[in-house]
Amino acid sequence: MRLRSKNNSPRPRALPQNRPLAFSQHSGVPYRNVAEVFRRGYPGKMADYIADSLIQEHLAGNPEDHFDIQVALAETSVMVTGQCPKNFHVDKEEIRGIINRIGYRPSERHRFNHFSCSILDSLNQQSPELAAAIQRRRGRSGGANAADDQAAVYGFATNETRTFMPLSAMLAHNLVEKIDDPKNRNVLGFLGPDGKLLVEVEYQDGQAKVKNLHASLQISGDALQQPAIFRTNFENWVLAELPDDIKHPNLSIVTNFFEIGGPQVETGMTGRQLQHDNYGSFFPATQFGYSGKDFSKIHRSGSYAARYAALNAVAANLVDWCEVFLNYEMGSSKVPSLHVNSNFAPDSDKAEALCFAIQDVMPLSPAAIHGTLGLDYGVLKQTALNGHFGNPEFPWEKSGRKDALRQSFNGRLDF
Repeated sequence: MRLRSKNNSPRPRALPQNRPLAFSQHSGVPYRNVAEVFRRGYPGKMADYIADSLIQEHLAGNPEDHFDIQVALAETSVMVTGQCPKNFHVDKEEIRGIINRIGYRPSERHRFNHFSCSILDSLNQQSPELAAAIQRRRGRSGGANAADDQAAVYGFATNETRTFMPLSAMLAHNLVEKIDDPKNRNVLGFLGPDGKLLVEVEYQDGQAKVKNLHASLQISGDALQQPAIFRTNFENWVLAELPDDIKHPNLSIVTNFFEIGGPQVETGMTGRQLQHDNYGSFFPATQFGYSGKDFSKIHRSGSYAARYAALNAVAANLVDWCEVFLNYEMGSSKVPSLHVNSNFAPDSDKAEALCFAIQDVMPLSPAAIHGTLGLDYGVLKQTALNGHFGNPEFPWEKSGRKDALRQSFNGRLDF
């Protein structure tokens, strides 16, 4: 049986399976998946947060404006650069407030702080040549809501966790969020703002267990005099946070401390942590940063749409895991080309039915993304803090189309 497209959209494709996760669930061969997440005081994460904070503040009163800005942090300086509207100005006091709240305050050994850092900007508007080219393409395609650039984006979902995220990524994000939570200051108050956490999960015979956890954390100078005590305190805290049923019998926790951190020792730039803000080291990622861009930028909104499609396929109990690849063409308002990978055999009728169901039901074109997902600029800062996926408050993390997707899938099989 060959399934046919119900419209003239490009034919979707089912890709060959290549998920070792699926293989490990049906064999005795162990497979390990890794996710690394950075704390909000890590230079690159701080750059993301500053960029999204600046544009969120501006877009609250100017929702039609467009941005593509980057922030760089180095030594004692903050640089804001990129494309922005004419009426945008860099709020230097807002930047200083962010740095202060994150925890970089004046001290004898820490040169980067909110009080003395220099803040520079070099901003311009979108290239007139590029803007004219996009406008010409949009005019030919007949749609104002067209892709602003060519883009290849990616989305993933799995039934491993309640957030439809890989277990390693969910655990890493949750732990880092709790480390940064002021409510835990009574236990973790000896930590500075910089650091990162890596979680490694081992899959074997359908079971997922945390095998290794590596933490690299900034610590106060006083605490550094007795690192063994604070290392034990932190590792005991981690053990208490991890559910017993996912701890590997040979779980290893390795903790490294350092005193001087932040931009003083490492340059941070917007988008550098993109892989870690997605699904973990094992999975592909859209190859452009999200932070600093408004939702009209297809690299950002298209990635959210791809995640939304994959999540609804899994939430509908059609597949155990799903990857969605979308290719956009600059200036085009049409539904992009679509490639889907899942635990269905790639040449099966079910795999093809899933491709067509996603194409028929999910909002994948630029206009449909904005008209259906209801993207709210009020969430920009939150995505920069704790990752772009896995937060049920984000509109692309909802499963509101799972029933329609299941109905379309079943109808395709009966077609």
